[in-house]
Amino acid sequence: MQPNKTKLALQIGAVVLGALCASNVYADTFTASVTTIDDVTITQRAGYPLTFGSNMFTQASTTCTLQVSNLAGTAYPGGLLMRHDSTAAVAQGANFGALTGTGCVSGKNGVTPGIWDISGIPGGSVSILVTQVAQSPTTFTYTPDQACYVDYSADTTNDADRCLALTPGNVVSALLPVSAVAEADATGGGANAGTPQPGIVSLAVGGTVAIGATPLSASTAYNLAFQIDVTY
Repeated sequence: MQPNKTKLALQIGAVVLGALCASNVYADTFTASVTTIDDVTITQRAGYPLTFGSNMFTQASTTCTLQVSNLAGTAYPGGLLMRHDSTAAVAQGANFGALTGTGCVSGKNGVTPGIWDISGIPGGSVSILVTQVAQSPTTFTYTPDQACYVDYSADTTNDADRCLALTPGNVVSALLPVSAVAEADATGGGANAGTPQPGIVSLAVGGTVAIGATPLSASTAYNLAFQIDVTY
């Protein structure tokens, strides 16, 4: 998967100031300055590739879902993994990274939800768009309908930072935290508290594979494709 990166373009317009009277014409040269910021980047976190493992059946017209953010919070990735503060009550859900559906073996054998870290200017915000794309071969589809991103609160309210659901095709705005201190959302700390990183917001992605009318081939590796767009 090759995510898109939108570069920042800066333009300064020129303004001409002048004064004219009957006796003279006055002109002068003025200067201005501009400071650029780093391009926004997307990096897949080491050790967290998106994979369904060797668990898919070949049967046609079946589905398999890798859980990340639904099932009433039981698939919640937790503060430690997503790098946000929380009290001990906000732990990783038991179903995070589990497979369900008739198209695969249920459980977590060799399964990993994908984690991506988006970096930019601390205190800024980015727009995130996750999009479904066509697969190759076209005998199956993949929908990134199990995904969440960290919604930082920009204050220290207990447990205000959460991993909110990301719906494919819907743009969301995410804050890039200023510092860990600015997002310390657990009074006295907590066993499941993560540490916010300045200028970094993370998203977790699972999703659903649906096999069409043609069965898959046995003992074959298939690649999944989807798109992430991030802009300032």
